[in-house]
Amino acid sequence: MQRTGNNLNKRVMDGKLPISPWEKTKGEYEYVDGKLPISPWEKIKGKFMVKLLPFDYEQQLYVRLQNCRQGNMNVEEYIPLNSRNLLLDNKNMQIARFQGAAVAQVRVACKATRYPDTCQNSLSKRVPENPTPTQVLDAAISVSAENLMTAKKMVISIRDSSSGNKNRTSAAKFCLQVLDNSEYRTQSAADALPHGKIKDARAWFSAALAYQYDCWSSLKYVNDTKLVVDTMTFWIHL
Repeated sequence: MQRTGNNLNKRVMDGKLPISPWEKTKGEYEYVDGKLPISPWEKIKGKFMVKLLPFDYEQQLYVRLQNCRQGNMNVEEYIPLNSRNLLLDNKNMQIARFQGAAVAQVRVACKATRYPDTCQNSLSKRVPENPTPTQVLDAAISVSAENLMTAKKMVISIRDSSSGNKNRTSAAKFCLQVLDNSEYRTQSAADALPHGKIKDARAWFSAALAYQYDCWSSLKYVNDTKLVVDTMTFWIHL
């Protein structure tokens, strides 16, 4: 199939039709052999997204969505709705709000986290001097798994001490449910690394961190005791 642009150029050369810059560009990017090439705009848009949007823009949009969904509902009303969302296990639910990229240097990886100094101190003790992406990810998974166990114990204490508070009890039970999911995903990530499945490991680890954030997010609406505040503070500084 001949390009439309060639036809336009031929007509201009014959003196039959003036052509504008827009028409010329449009003609060059119409269907060729039944396929539509990637337009310059799509390429430019991709470059702009990389340069102008924050690396976690999808995460930020997801957090805003959850805040909008909850509105004026209390924790007891919102948790069942959010739980049904989690059961769908779609891609957006696996976006980790606390994730850092697994790159060759711990310092670079930790720049993407909320507390880079804490991140660097934790990971530097577990990796060699010039770690590979796999070693950084393995260290991050190990630290996360240990912190997850500590967090679960703290949430269990919240549940056991909240028998007189229905909202806090519901939040703690929901937390334990999603932390079980997080533990499973963390183990899946750890199992994938020895087989060289780095992309799979990062996906599982991202999901594990997302579940942890969902627990933290539910606790922020019942943070009326020191134990809850301490638990949330522990998570924030992970």
